[in-house]
Amino acid sequence: MTNNAATARKLSVVWGINEVYLDKEKGGISEAVLHAANYLKNEGLNDNDLFVFTAGVSNSKKQRTNLLEIREIGEVLSS
Repeated sequence: MTNNAATARKLSVVWGINEVYLDKEKGGISEAVLHAANYLKNEGLNDNDLFVFTAGVSNSKKQRTNLLEIREIGEVLSS
């Protein structure tokens, strides 16, 4: 799941995955994680299934911080 069309295409070609392109920002990290969990639930995954959420987060010093979270779908949706 990405908001960058070029990244979505590269993920599909290089890693052979089914990418999901977001046409715009979905707010902050929390909103993006919630959107991902809802999407996965709608695709048939169960509440106890895990997913990996990764992001590059910009900070005020024009540097990027890498983020990786392993989350349970049901836990995200119930919070």
